[in-house]
Amino acid sequence: MGFATNEKLRAMITGKNLIGYSLSGKSNKIFTGQGRSVKEVNVVFHEADAEEIHQAVTKANAAFNIYRHFSSERKIAFLENIALKLAASKDSIIKITAQETLLSLNRLEGEMQRTINQIKLFANLLKEGSWVVSLAYLVQVIFPLHFR
Repeated sequence: MGFATNEKLRAMITGKNLIGYSLSGKSNKIFTGQGRSVKEVNVVFHEADAEEIHQAVTKANAAFNIYRHFSSERKIAFLENIALKLAASKDSIIKITAQETLLSLNRLEGEMQRTINQIKLFANLLKEGSWVVSLAYLVQVIFPLHFR
């Protein structure tokens, strides 16, 4: 797994925050990357300010309000698609992350696989359905006992 050239890094790393489908770098609070390659391309990262954080939370809430109405089958397909896309892109994601953070490739490969496995676990839990019974038990038995 070779590292991206400085020219490719310039095109991929903007130093801005991705909020929804837009890049934003409003904050005057900046920092530089830790990796040698990131420093070579002189990338300055913008810390998200309160307004950007609010925008991100608002967009995430709006997305959840759509997602929560998905059928179980659609949620399963959504999660499985995320896992597939992460797996397909993992080499390039790990390469960039190693350059940005100086973390070892072994560490990053483990973290990526853990993330993929957790997403698959949630999809399988939706398929299997026992969480519905657990939630019903929690609401019918545990909550009434707790709030007496």
